[in-house]
Amino acid sequence: MTKLHIAGTALVAAAILAGCADKNETETASVKQEAAAQKAQDPNTILLVVGEEKLTRGALDAQVEKILVAQGDRISTNDIPFFKAQVGNQIAQQFLLQNALAQKARALGYKVTDEDIKAREADFLEAVKGQPDAPKSLEEAAEKSPLGKERAMAEIRDGILIDKMLKAEVVDKMTQDFAAEARKEIAAVESNNLAIVQSPVFAKAEAKLKELKAEIEAAPDKAAKFAELAKANSDCPSKEKGGNLGEFSRGMMVPAFEEVAFTLEPGKISDPVKTQFGYHLIMVTEKIPAVAAKDGQPAEPEKVKASHILIKTPVVRDVPKADELEKILKSIASRQKVQAFILETIKESSKNGQITVAEEFKQLMPANEAAEQSQTTPVENKPAK
Repeated sequence: MTKLHIAGTALVAAAILAGCADKNETETASVKQEAAAQKAQDPNTILLVVGEEKLTRGALDAQVEKILVAQGDRISTNDIPFFKAQVGNQIAQQFLLQNALAQKARALGYKVTDEDIKAREADFLEAVKGQPDAPKSLEEAAEKSPLGKERAMAEIRDGILIDKMLKAEVVDKMTQDFAAEARKEIAAVESNNLAIVQSPVFAKAEAKLKELKAEIEAAPDKAAKFAELAKANSDCPSKEKGGNLGEFSRGMMVPAFEEVAFTLEPGKISDPVKTQFGYHLIMVTEKIPAVAAKDGQPAEPEKVKASHILIKTPVVRDVPKADELEKILKSIASRQKVQAFILETIKESSKNGQITVAEEFKQLMPANEAAEQSQTTPVENKPAK
């Protein structure tokens, strides 16, 4: 089954307007704002309503606090307000998306079976295999969740429900011929590569570097001449330092470049070396032997100090495999259609009066719905049932 992820889907941010007032109006507004702020912090204040589900200030703050405690000392005191605001927004967004989608899935008749739970648990256990103190079941993971076991298991079930709906209503209904699209993309890559290979640019770059090598080797001070010609001819930013790359160990450069750099004798100039970046002349200035660990000091690998002159050439792309490219194209199209489906679900639920959002979370709503809701009755400040 294709696995779909909806967490972190970005909606549209709303704008905030500011006005001006005289002193008396400002003082009155200040009193009203203070009263509104106190009301907003009331734990019984309802922040979000999605169908029959309500998120109160108290419930949101409790979840944020649990997540903060779980972070331990990883969050500095100065960062706590920002952390709480960010986490609060994420929880509110997850509440909005998950409940709107789960309610739509239930309305369409989708259900979660025991087999669905077992399959999700198998996927979860495979994902955490080998991790220290990894949970041995979904229930054990839910018990450790900052949300509490009951809420965490409910969210797992909702996630399964949503995935089933998205697969059936979006992914399985896609009619694009991704195999044909993959073949078309591969043909374009092959055609482009052929045009590049047949162009004279590669031969010209190699010939240019051979000329520069001859000029360097004829100079009485090869290092100085190399630096001079690097500044005048190289396409690498290191040209500003005469082509100097500093010191590096194995694994830090592309294989073709590394192989030559570690076999070249200091003071010698290489023949042109071809990599995916173009053609290089390489000059090694020093070889630094490996050092074994001693007296508490870590071991140091073999290194070289080198300079180079790069003449860039067009990139010849790797030709992707048809089946892999087909999967990538389908994945991209699936994500786009899923995001469109989610956005349409939120809009539909809002128009049907199933979503009510407090002012501080209006940015979670699509622009039109946020504007419409700003003109409706605000969320009531009373305990959730």
